[in-house]
Amino acid sequence: MRSRNILFLKDIFTIGFTAFGGAQAHIPVMQNILVKKRNYLSNEELLEIYSLTQLLPGPSSTQTIIGIALKRGGILLALLSLIMWVLPAAFLMSLLAVMFYGFQRYADFPSELFRFVQPVAIGIVASAGFDLSKRYVKARWNIFLIFFSLLTTTLIDGPWVFPLVLIVGGVVSNFYGKEMTPPDSTKILTLKWRQSSLSIALFIVLFISAALLGAVTGFKPFVLFENFYRFGSITFGGGYVLTPMMFEQFVKHRHYLTGEEFLTGYAISQAMPGPSFAFASFTGGMALHALGYDYTLIGCLLATTAIFLPGFLMMVFVFPYWEFFKQYLVIQRAMIGIQAVAAGIILGAAVILYLNMNYHIYNPLIVLFSFLLLRLTPLRSPHLIVGALFIGAVVMQLN
Repeated sequence: MRSRNILFLKDIFTIGFTAFGGAQAHIPVMQNILVKKRNYLSNEELLEIYSLTQLLPGPSSTQTIIGIALKRGGILLALLSLIMWVLPAAFLMSLLAVMFYGFQRYADFPSELFRFVQPVAIGIVASAGFDLSKRYVKARWNIFLIFFSLLTTTLIDGPWVFPLVLIVGGVVSNFYGKEMTPPDSTKILTLKWRQSSLSIALFIVLFISAALLGAVTGFKPFVLFENFYRFGSITFGGGYVLTPMMFEQFVKHRHYLTGEEFLTGYAISQAMPGPSFAFASFTGGMALHALGYDYTLIGCLLATTAIFLPGFLMMVFVFPYWEFFKQYLVIQRAMIGIQAVAAGIILGAAVILYLNMNYHIYNPLIVLFSFLLLRLTPLRSPHLIVGALFIGAVVMQLN
């Protein structure tokens, strides 16, 4: 593997340790490291891939990583990138499942260590949203789309909102983006349909096989894999939509773990970096906890694999078609509006995160200070996250 791809994987691993706050908050960290620092792709390409993931079921920040890797180096790099991205959060949540009974009560978990991470993360999101949005303020209709997506995603709650505003952006820019010139016919690409066909075939075979194995055998690990694979295949809207589905299935229906265990693990997962779908690692481990620690680890591995695999296969299926069709004028015009809407979604994420944060008098100052540090100094988001953890540790010791 080329040394530059090894560096790329190291960067993805770094993002997995430093990206807090959910899918919309992960994109700014990717922008800082993958776009600004390394120049692996442009801001427009990042927003383009992120916009595509909003139209698909599965974890959008994870699928964004997969899309970037597919564009850069193909399926092998995409698979390795997925592992590097998921590994930190999945390891931490699996460790929590294994050690869960070592915690006498939830208060024993050092949650104060993370008390400054969330306002810092909001400052990071706001800075990236500002940076991405200013590229589109030259056209009046783009300004409208930025504010439209910001207000819509902030005021209306629901996973359907994101694909809706992206479609609106594409339609509006086709009416007002007439200044765009047709694509150069000498650059017409061919459709790479083989890898796409194999991916969707494997997706379908696994979906059916897992369902049959779980139903016929009733073997708990098979049932667990089928449940998580199905959730990863049908979940739109990220971890906030996945969580109630898991609670209904594993707590209320199958009684694999108690409500207190589930909610405790979920609360701790909110302080963890990386993809929110990694909460499945904890839930899968706890579901098999009664069978022993070996099965706990198996449950963590099964759940992690099953929840992320559908999104990977779906992205491998869709991405070649996306790369092929986006060369046409109607798609190119649509992408301008879609990218403007995506920038507005990032700004809206900063507002949503702030409104849902527990109030402390210092939070607005930390958000503003983080924003200014990113705008006016060479510091990048990983530096700020490490600093927030360090200050949290100091304050925790003082208290």
